[in-house]
Amino acid sequence: MDETEKMTFDVSIIIINYNTKKLLIDCIRSVYRFVKNISFEIIVVDNSSSDGSVPAVKQEFPNLVIVENSENVGFAPANNQAINIAAGKNILLLNSDTILLNNAVKKMTDYLNSNPEAGIVGPKVLNKDRTIQSSYSRFPNLKYEVLRAFRMEAWYVRHRIQSDKRIEQGIPFQVDWVTGCCFLIRTSVVDQIGLLDESYFLFNEEVDWSLRATKAGWKIYYIPEALIIHLGGQSTSKNPYFYLIHRYKTRLYFYKKHKSPLVLFLFRLIVSFGLIFRLLLIPFSSFHGPTKKQRKKAYWDSLLFHIGCITGENK
Repeated sequence: MDETEKMTFDVSIIIINYNTKKLLIDCIRSVYRFVKNISFEIIVVDNSSSDGSVPAVKQEFPNLVIVENSENVGFAPANNQAINIAAGKNILLLNSDTILLNNAVKKMTDYLNSNPEAGIVGPKVLNKDRTIQSSYSRFPNLKYEVLRAFRMEAWYVRHRIQSDKRIEQGIPFQVDWVTGCCFLIRTSVVDQIGLLDESYFLFNEEVDWSLRATKAGWKIYYIPEALIIHLGGQSTSKNPYFYLIHRYKTRLYFYKKHKSPLVLFLFRLIVSFGLIFRLLLIPFSSFHGPTKKQRKKAYWDSLLFHIGCITGENK
């Protein structure tokens, strides 16, 4: 049997879960409510949750495919587990803290079907209050790193979104990458460029995947008419240190993998100054108690990591 004969669904929807039981249930409910007129399967990969997520899902959705890991293997490895058993022509990576709206998956799938050069598409992502989130961008560059380092990123993102009339008009347009919270990719693209790079334990794996697809000749599009809600930060807020450390480590890994030695050196310099700046601001921040301590430790350890005083791996 060849690969095309194995494909039995229009899309395989993959959801990775780690202690987000209620969000996961709401997310799956939205899939059944809003994914219409296409065939799909749902594969849930649980990274050793302790909040009863797996029993709850099995009780309410007995026909789902559930992969149960004995430890938290990370976002990219968990997605790869599901991709390896998926039977869809397209693969949708969907965060557990998202809610699908207005048949968004069908709209994105239709765009892939109508545009053979498109390999990856992403929807318009909304906050809970229906304001727009940033869910697409250019590939990482030093200009953006300066904005991020000195906390001007939010201003830049708001300006970019407000000035982009294509979003308001609902016109699909080409971008460098779309966010991994809702990321639709052709299975044939995965077959060509390979699975997610598992060196990205968490964060930036979709940026790497998008760059690899672009280098292989595929185009990536943002589809404003496809809508989802992304609650965001539901897992990350529970352990700021863990998630901040991985944000800094995976960005460094991306630059090591894809950029020249000079750009890598400048990146580490910019990030180091940015971390010093953040450390100086910590006493005046609105964070309190353990959160403030965790953020301070994350900035300090990341600074040492970047200037080479300690070594580490993206695990």
